[in-house]
Amino acid sequence: MDAERGDPSRYLRLILRAAFTAILLTLLARHVEWRRVAELLRSARSGPLVLGLATFLAAQLLSAAKWRWIAVHVRCEGSLARHVRLYFAGMFLSLFLPGFVGGDLFRAGGLAGGSRRWLPTRATLWSVILERLTGLWGLGLLLAVGLVLSGRALDGTGCLARGSGLGAAGLIIVAIATGRSVRGGSLAGRLEALGAQQGTPAPVVRVLAASVAVQILYALVHLLLAGALDMRLQASQWLWIAPAVGFVASLPVSLGGLGPREWGYLVSLELVGLDREEAVAFASIWLILVTLVSFAAGAALLIGGRRDLPAQLR
Repeated sequence: MDAERGDPSRYLRLILRAAFTAILLTLLARHVEWRRVAELLRSARSGPLVLGLATFLAAQLLSAAKWRWIAVHVRCEGSLARHVRLYFAGMFLSLFLPGFVGGDLFRAGGLAGGSRRWLPTRATLWSVILERLTGLWGLGLLLAVGLVLSGRALDGTGCLARGSGLGAAGLIIVAIATGRSVRGGSLAGRLEALGAQQGTPAPVVRVLAASVAVQILYALVHLLLAGALDMRLQASQWLWIAPAVGFVASLPVSLGGLGPREWGYLVSLELVGLDREEAVAFASIWLILVTLVSFAAGAALLIGGRRDLPAQLR
C-alpha cells in the first residue's frame, strides 16, 4: 500500500490528466462568446430545471437500488439506505478525484463495513464493478438505439442507423448469452449462479432493465435542461447524445470527465444544428446540476451519515 502511494507513475498520470483537462478547457474558452453563454444561462426557465433535478435524483436512486440488487447476490450485507448514502458519497468524492475510480473504491470500502483502513473486500469490489459494467451496457444499448432513430438524419444514407441496429442487437445478445466477466462466466450467468447460491431468483432482468431505465432517465434530464434553455431538439436525438457524451466523459483521461464532456456536448450539439454558445451553455448547466447534487450529497453524509465515513475522516 505504501509502495503504491509512493509510485511516481501514479502522480504522473494525475498530472497528465490535469494538463489534458486544462488544455481542453482553455481551447474551449478561446472559441466561445461567453457573454452570450451567460445570457442563455440567465434566461433559463426554472420549471424544467426543477423537473430535471428531480429526474436526475431519481436516476441516482435507481442506480443505488440496482447496486444493492447486485450486492445482495455477491453476499454483501447492507440496507438500501446505506447503499444510497454510499452511492451519493461516491459522487461527491468523484468531484475531487481523477476519473471515477476513487468514488467507486470508497463505495466498495464503505460496503465492506467501514473498517478503520476502509479496505474493500473482493465481493464489494465485484458489486461495484458489476454495477459499472451493467451501466456501460445500458449506455451502449441506448446509444445504439438512439443512432438507429437519428442515424439517417446524421449521415443521410441510413448506413449509420443500420450499423447501430446491428450494434444494439449485438449488445442484447452479449448480455444474454456471452460477454465474459467474473470467473469465466457471462454477466447474466454469473448473476444467475450467485442467485442460486443465495436461494433467491437472480436479478438479471431487473438489473439490466434498471441499467437501461437509468440511461433513459439521463436522456430525459437532458431533454428537460434543453427545454429550460429553449433548445428545440427531438427527444430521439438525446437518446444518442446523452449516452455518447456520458461515454466520452467516463474515459480515464481527465479529471472527473471535465473537458472531454464539454467538447462532447460541443461536437454532438453542433451536429444537430446548435451553435457553440448554446452547446457550452448546456454543458455548463449540466455541470452545475451534477456539482450541486454532489455537494448536497456530501453535506448530507457529513451531517447525518458519519458512520459511513472511514475513521480518519470522522
